[in-house]
Amino acid sequence: MIQSRVLIKKCIGQFYRTFILVSLFSVFIISCAKEDTDDTAAVSKTDSVKLLNYSYGKNSLQKMDIYLQKGRTSSTPLLICIHGGGWIEGDKNDIDPTLFIQSGFNVLNINYRLANNKDITCKDMMDDIGSALTKITENSENWNIRKNSFVIYGFSAGAHLSMLYAYKYDFLNQVSAVISYGGPTKLDEFQSFDNNIPQMINSMTGINWNETGTIPESYKKYSPFYSNNYKPTFFIHGEKDTFIPLEQSELMHNLLIEKEINTDFFILANAGHGGEGASQQQQEQMFIKLYNWVLKNS
Repeated sequence: MIQSRVLIKKCIGQFYRTFILVSLFSVFIISCAKEDTDDTAAVSKTDSVKLLNYSYGKNSLQKMDIYLQKGRTSSTPLLICIHGGGWIEGDKNDIDPTLFIQSGFNVLNINYRLANNKDITCKDMMDDIGSALTKITENSENWNIRKNSFVIYGFSAGAHLSMLYAYKYDFLNQVSAVISYGGPTKLDEFQSFDNNIPQMINSMTGINWNETGTIPESYKKYSPFYSNNYKPTFFIHGEKDTFIPLEQSELMHNLLIEKEINTDFFILANAGHGGEGASQQQQEQMFIKLYNWVLKNS
């Protein structure tokens, strides 16, 4: 496990460009992501491993990229990454896992079925995350990785899915903690969101509501806020986020405090939804907290 602050500071510039400013893709990841991995291929238990577009289901979107550390053990932290895109678009390539890998984590970067298909709803996305975890659990002994105590990270819609899965759909209790970056937590307060988001929520919930009358029950059903099995959660949010307002993370953070669930919060001063506007010093401070959160909860 690499635990040097020197390494973190050395890598933080790359993190600033590719992880926070999520609209910028990594050239390395994009160029390699076209490769497909045979899911029957042998995997070394000791060498570093990169499995791209590894299938966990029959749909073309049910694929994931897997990065395993050289010299890993069954206690090496495993970080699961869930991309954003308003539940209707986006791709795992939107998250560059380089710094996570260089920090000594095993990384699972997941694609999932999107609600741009009218037959796909949030429940299908939950099933996809569960199927991906089942796939790696089935291979845990052969790959020499942990079977549980996963930390799940998501950005924007991916943060919503990460919290929702951990709080409501983690039936095997494999997720030990969550990192939510700019995620909506209480969908029934959609009035404070960007104007485009209610239609995205309709697509994700599988309904066609015109924003008049009683708020559909599905808005609460698929809100992490209304759960019974909260998990430790680290919130990251831009102070000036106009897409998903800061208050969404504050509401969830305060509820976890009330429930005596371990939680932490990092507000990126002057930053928007993707972190634009935040200083590099803030990025460094944030990642150090994120890094320590993964270690503490793995």
